[in-house]
Amino acid sequence: MVPYLRYSLKALSTIYRSRQYLSFRHPLPAEACQNAAQNYLQGNRRKQYLYSLFLYGSAWAVLRNKPLTGTEKERLALLSIVAPLFDDLYDAYYLYPDLIESLVLDPGGNETESDNTLLQCFRDVLLCLYKSLQSLQASFRHLVLQLMRAQEKSRNLLWPASASDIESLTREKGGLAAVLIRTMLDNPVTREEYQVALSLGFLAQLMDDLFDLTYDRVDGRATGACLFQNAEEAGRFFLETEKHWFTQCTEMPFPGERIQQFARYTHLLLSPVFVCLDHYEQYTNRTGINLFNRELQSPVLVCDMEKWSSRFHLLLLAYRNSRLVFSSGNVA
Repeated sequence: MVPYLRYSLKALSTIYRSRQYLSFRHPLPAEACQNAAQNYLQGNRRKQYLYSLFLYGSAWAVLRNKPLTGTEKERLALLSIVAPLFDDLYDAYYLYPDLIESLVLDPGGNETESDNTLLQCFRDVLLCLYKSLQSLQASFRHLVLQLMRAQEKSRNLLWPASASDIESLTREKGGLAAVLIRTMLDNPVTREEYQVALSLGFLAQLMDDLFDLTYDRVDGRATGACLFQNAEEAGRFFLETEKHWFTQCTEMPFPGERIQQFARYTHLLLSPVFVCLDHYEQYTNRTGINLFNRELQSPVLVCDMEKWSSRFHLLLLAYRNSRLVFSSGNVA
């Protein structure tokens, strides 16, 4: 437990230091920071993206035994603006995917509508990110386009759908996102790292799907949350999958101690899912309503991820959840 809490404090320190990038705007044109774009620069959602990206980036930094450079931190800070903008714009322009794709391929060569603040902000932040990426631009573009294809398939996957289709798409969508974030670091991604990132991305996407259970149910979408009958089953699956993922981590050519640190950092990133599932289970015990029941006529929002500002009170989560994953002796 003591080593686990020590790494928890290190992770909290990483997040605390990342807060300085909440006001990171010096590379952006002034017009990119106006009106509707402000929430993407300052809001709680931006904080969640920023903390997640810095914690994930720091996990890889621990693994390679090399602190994040100033340039890498700048990329993560810019990505924490690009990512929520991309999600929302893709939803808003789903009938016109070529518009977003053209900006991803060549933001400098595509002008946006002068009255569309969000598109303009997306373009301007992309330009800054591409400048920071330099030689990594091509791989970043390729992964973003792959992710767009996965998101399109996800949009069209409605309930009822087969468990194999749901799991496959969850792995693809989450895995590509995790690999994309890994490309923010200068070191080339090895084959082993690529596979570990894909598997970790599946867990991260599954966590988001569980938090978005109500929203996706209303929209009729088939997501990773549809794989489970109740919160207890989801928790067991998540734990077993995370343990399997750690075994996969040991295949990377790094010292065992650094792999353990990497696993502890990423567990902190994933640990909010157990708090979410506890909320679901407590709600079921209190009301008798199983939120995972597909026949439920009026889905209830129990955990709103977008407004949950305490998601990254990681020390408390680390203490609470360490016994769940690390009691087996595989990691601790």
